[in-house]
Amino acid sequence: MVDERPGPASAPRLHPQLRVAGAVLALSCLVPVETGHDGARFLWQLAPDLGAASTAVLLAPACAGALLIAATFACERAAALAFVALAAIAGVLAVISAGAEALAWDLLPAPEIWSSGPAPGLVAVALAAAALILAPVPESARASILAPVPESARASRALLTAAVPWAAAHLLVPTGGERRLGMLARVLGHVASSSGGGNLVGACLLSTLVLWPALAVAAGWLLVRSPRPRRPALVLGACALPTALLPLVQTSLSNPWGESSSAASTLGGMAVLAATLVVLTVSLAFLASLAPAILWRERRTALLSVAGAALTALAASRLGSPPASAAAFDLGPATPEGDRLFGALLPRWSDARARVDRGTAVAGPDLAVADETLRASARDLDGGLGNAVGTLVTEVGRPGLMERRWYRLVEQINEASRRRALPYYVDPTGLGGTTADPSRRWARVDTYRIEAVRHFTGAARDLITLHVRGLGADRNRAATMGLSRDQQPFAVVVLDELEAYARELEQLAAPPSPRCGEGPVDREAAEDALRDCGEMLAALAHAGELRRTLLAATERHELQHQVDGAYLSSSGWLAGRLAWQPPSQRARIRRELSAYLAQMTAGGAAPRLTLLRLLRLALLIRRGAEYPMALLAFEALGDGERVDAEGESVARAYRRLRGLDDDALRQRAARAWREVYGRELAALVQRDPP
Repeated sequence: MVDERPGPASAPRLHPQLRVAGAVLALSCLVPVETGHDGARFLWQLAPDLGAASTAVLLAPACAGALLIAATFACERAAALAFVALAAIAGVLAVISAGAEALAWDLLPAPEIWSSGPAPGLVAVALAAAALILAPVPESARASILAPVPESARASRALLTAAVPWAAAHLLVPTGGERRLGMLARVLGHVASSSGGGNLVGACLLSTLVLWPALAVAAGWLLVRSPRPRRPALVLGACALPTALLPLVQTSLSNPWGESSSAASTLGGMAVLAATLVVLTVSLAFLASLAPAILWRERRTALLSVAGAALTALAASRLGSPPASAAAFDLGPATPEGDRLFGALLPRWSDARARVDRGTAVAGPDLAVADETLRASARDLDGGLGNAVGTLVTEVGRPGLMERRWYRLVEQINEASRRRALPYYVDPTGLGGTTADPSRRWARVDTYRIEAVRHFTGAARDLITLHVRGLGADRNRAATMGLSRDQQPFAVVVLDELEAYARELEQLAAPPSPRCGEGPVDREAAEDALRDCGEMLAALAHAGELRRTLLAATERHELQHQVDGAYLSSSGWLAGRLAWQPPSQRARIRRELSAYLAQMTAGGAAPRLTLLRLLRLALLIRRGAEYPMALLAFEALGDGERVDAEGESVARAYRRLRGLDDDALRQRAARAWREVYGRELAALVQRDPP
């Protein structure tokens, strides 16, 4: 091997350092993955039901570690090894960032250590640590393994200078829609005004960890001129622990209601983050110490490394995106056999299976007969459908059914029906129970007949809606007019539920003094708004626009969920307004607000009908995620005035919008969507079936 001094580490020294860090990264595949509903699971338990992109994202650190280990044996020149190491870490950070949507499509949250966007902070700390390692020390300290040379003083200052913008990005670039400095100001202000001194001290200590990258850079500038010798191991240790804790602390401060990850996931994530910091630091320190001529000789390795990292990130982004074209639906006619299977046997089996899984019934001959009858009926219709139904029956009967597996099982039935042109849709309505007692988990499906398929183009994609009617008249179903599952490449409009809601609105419009709903309100202005809304509803009903408009608005609502996808990026406009909402509620509000504003841009009287719905949610229903969403919708549609829970505030916002016609309301909704989400609302165009 060639010793490429001057530099802080010779080739023999750099290789084992990266080999150890690479081994830690490679072992990250053994760290349990937090799944949310299913708790912590090992990757090999999830792999059968994950997409290729999700698997690649979760394996990215391990693959980078394996690449590092291989590179330490393949690269004799330390400079080449350092470039490969930096590219491997850059690839990991890029893949995880690009793959957030892929994980969301597979119902997985981003790993906690990466979800807070630690890349700028990691780079800032690594640059500061590398600068301290390179800083000149007294002549008596030159015998240390990583002995710097006098020329390294300039490189040390250059590294610290480069660290400053990364530290600024860590503090100022929004993560989850909120800047870290803004988040700290919000949290500390709240604790100072509503909590005791002890809590304030604790919050300040946690805030110090969030500020750690900036503090590390500032400390670097103070210590770089110090004549005291510094051991690289101590520098790395002092920098690694706060950096490894930073994502956990930030998550705790921004999501105080969030559940803690398992100990294995937390400790494993900290080890991965620490190993990443070591790779960045030792590689940057080594390259910064080399003469320009040596770096120039490695330009080919550097370019190939950068290209490899970029291609890896691009591949992850492409794999994680939804398909541009939805699968074609060629519907055949409904048959008595199909109606019996989907309308009677499957719902009956689902209910019987759920009773057994909940412990309210005992598995016996009746359930076994239902299982076999369901399998046989499906096989008679189609062999592929029979296999899919048989797999569902077998897997649901096993303990510990996971959420991803449940959706995949139902998806296989729908795919088999589509290939056979059967006009039926099965919805994976629920997977109940908790991971605390896997034997008590239960599953439920609802079944529908597909009456029409409509095709749309927008957002560089082909989109599909299925118009369906519920099967199994003797069975209660979820009262929802539309469905959009993240795992399904189509939206669903439930015609019978839509018609039931239309009848409810028609009854409200029928009295001489119509009102938009029943129930008391807290202000006279709110009552006046509901009466005015009733007059608007009566006009829509008398004009015969109600049902047609409900269909258009509902369809546009569900299509927007398809456009937004499983991963709707955070909004700076919403970040402060939703800061104290629980994380799950926060995500639901963000997605529903997007869909309601989008449905307001549909044709006909959709803007007025949406305004009616928002008023009912804000004044009468007042529960769930749609209640705060309605308040935010009025605020976004208005002139910037805050809308609170008081009926007077809601009525005032409604009156300002009520005077606009449908075209003006459509323009106002498109403008509001752009202000909230920071980009233009996608325009959707219906097209004829292919």
